[in-house]
Amino acid sequence: MRKAVEARLGCASMTAALMGSVQKDRAGVASGVLNAARQVGVALGAAVFGALLAMIYPFEAGMRAVLSVATAIFVLAAPLAWSSFKDCA
Repeated sequence: MRKAVEARLGCASMTAALMGSVQKDRAGVASGVLNAARQVGVALGAAVFGALLAMIYPFEAGMRAVLSVATAIFVLAAPLAWSSFKDCA
């Protein structure tokens, strides 16, 4: 279970898998598509999450709720990411 969570949090493995599966002359295009898709995913995720919380809370309370959830996710994800980096060395 721990490895599954680490794999989902690790963008490096996703990047390595993508870059390893394309031809060398297409590496720039693949990298650009991956980064664009990642940015779109982050923007859509933030917009949907914000819209859902805006339906429940007024603006100030919603911002506090979003920041609290984001902080909790970061606090939970940071040790997993740190341990996966130590395993790679």
